[in-house]
Amino acid sequence: MASNRVEVARTGYTGEDGFEVFASTGVAERLWDAFTNAGQQFGLLPAGLGARDVLRLEAGMPLYGHELDENITPPQAGLGWAVKFPKTEFTGKRALEKQRDDDAYERIVGLAMEGKAPARAGYSAFYEGQRVGDVRSGSPAPALGGKNIATALVHKNASPLGTTLLVEIRGAQHPATVVQMPFYKRKK
Repeated sequence: MASNRVEVARTGYTGEDGFEVFASTGVAERLWDAFTNAGQQFGLLPAGLGARDVLRLEAGMPLYGHELDENITPPQAGLGWAVKFPKTEFTGKRALEKQRDDDAYERIVGLAMEGKAPARAGYSAFYEGQRVGDVRSGSPAPALGGKNIATALVHKNASPLGTTLLVEIRGAQHPATVVQMPFYKRKK
C-alpha cells in the first residue's frame, strides 16, 4: 500500500479521539483488512453509523437533519458562539440577535429521560399541558450506564435547566428533565 495515496485526518464526529482514513475505492478494502488484522491484538472492532450517532449524541454534537437544518439558526442550536455578533456585520445579524434575546423562539435542549422508554426523533414534548416541541435525537447512552437521553427543539419557556417535560412515547407521556449538554465528556 506504500505506493497508494491515503490521507489520514485526526477528525471525527464522536467526541472521542479518532482518525478518519480517506483512500480510493481500489485501496479501501485492502486497507480495511490491514487495519482489522493489525488491530485484533488490541481488541479493535469495527463500528458503524449507529455507534457513531450514539457517541455524537452523548457528546452533544448536533447532526444535520436532527439538531440542525435550514430552519434552525445557530442560537437555536446552541451554536451562538460560532457567530461573531459584536465584531462582524452580516445579513441577518439583527434577526439573529433578536432571536437570541427573545423568549418566543425554540431552542435545542438536552433531555435525561426517566424510565426505560427511549425517546426517538419526532416524538412530541409537553410542558404544563402544552405541546412545546419535539425530540430530534434519542438513544440509550452506554457511557451513562444505558440511561436514555435525547435532544429536543422546544419553546424557550420550556428550556431552563431542571425543567421537567413530558415526552409522548407510543401514546404515553414519560418525564424528562432538561439537562446540560454534553451528556458525557471523555476524560483526558
